[in-house]
Amino acid sequence: DFGAVPMEYWKFIPGFIGLPIEYETDRFYSRPLVTWLLCLTTIAISVYVLLHNPEYWIIEFGFVPNAPLRLWGLTVFSSFFLHGGFYHIVSNLYFLFVFGDNVEDALGKSRYLQMIAAAAIAGCALHAVAHPDGSTPLIGASGGISGIIAYYAFRFPRANVGLLIRFGFWFRWWRTPAWFMFLFWVIVQLFGAWLQMSGYSHVSFLAHIGGAAVGIATWWATRERI
Repeated sequence: DFGAVPMEYWKFIPGFIGLPIEYETDRFYSRPLVTWLLCLTTIAISVYVLLHNPEYWIIEFGFVPNAPLRLWGLTVFSSFFLHGGFYHIVSNLYFLFVFGDNVEDALGKSRYLQMIAAAAIAGCALHAVAHPDGSTPLIGASGGISGIIAYYAFRFPRANVGLLIRFGFWFRWWRTPAWFMFLFWVIVQLFGAWLQMSGYSHVSFLAHIGGAAVGIATWWATRERI
């Protein structure tokens, strides 16, 4: 559906930088306190690290594939809160903030947090399996947030999401069901994983795939009880 302009004009901001938007939001049964807390904690830690010797913090607390159990395995979680730059922080937290509240409301706070943790672990694990000798630290919340994206697509497949398509000064909003956007996302991740395994990309698309697998598994395990 082309031309479906969102009612909230602030959504043009993420649209212009290539991020998807959510057209409408269902009524929530509880406040998304876990999502808000994760966003605030990630912002605080990431900004502090970026302003205070980021190389040190990333080396010490990023997840290193050839040493997955260093710091008693806690780097799986500490790496979640570390980011390599402003856009890295903004893009990850945007997905967490926009789609996480729906998932938290559907799953409940405890299961929601457990899913994010499991997705982060799965993302790091798949990355380590693919690069067992890798010494470059993996950082970012993408693995855990990929679990949120996958769960959202399966739990709310008909929710309307959109992208702002631009060619120079021409632009149109493209509105589509969440399941179709997720299918497009999966294709991008698979292509990115091929680039990663071929040595052409330093982004861990495999971590995204590992996290998404946990999101799908969580939806499958809880679908009859929600």
